[in-house]
Amino acid sequence: MTNNHNINAKAFFRKYFLVIIFIIILLLQDFFLKPFVKDLYLNDDIKNFKEFSWKYTVFIFTILAGIIIFISRKSIRLSAVPLILLGLMIFGSGFYFGFHSLVDNALLLINSKTKNTEINKTYEVIHDKEKKVFWLNNENSVHDKEDLQKINRYRVSKGLKSIFDLQNNDTIKVTFNKGWFDVNYLEK
Repeated sequence: MTNNHNINAKAFFRKYFLVIIFIIILLLQDFFLKPFVKDLYLNDDIKNFKEFSWKYTVFIFTILAGIIIFISRKSIRLSAVPLILLGLMIFGSGFYFGFHSLVDNALLLINSKTKNTEINKTYEVIHDKEKKVFWLNNENSVHDKEDLQKINRYRVSKGLKSIFDLQNNDTIKVTFNKGWFDVNYLEK
């Protein structure tokens, strides 16, 4: 009975191997990569990176398509080329929309592990209690509540005063790191 059960388990994993890998990748994306990236990067920096990161996803797809074509080149008939190109276009679109966020987050993870330079930014505190306004001002203002919390956690972890204890017109310095992909991130 156990031997038959092992055969069924092997057949199951062989049949659904790609689906299982896909689910594991999506779980890693949602429960590891996305929170990690969200914790280190300001929202504007993520947005700016995503404006040009499509190139990396297209490059990775091109490599995968080349590998698939190279592996199956002997079994391709000339009459099947248009159908193969259509299949690659559909696969490419699915790959782009399905994995673009994963590729972005993986690249931002790599960026955070490859420190090239430190950037010091000075911000002026704008704090109006009556209007319930609090933000950090320089050429690129920070007014997103999540980003303010990230900067505050970073400062407090370094033993510095909380930004929310500062007064209007006080200045603070925030140190960002830049990695391979030239994206600013806060060190943990």
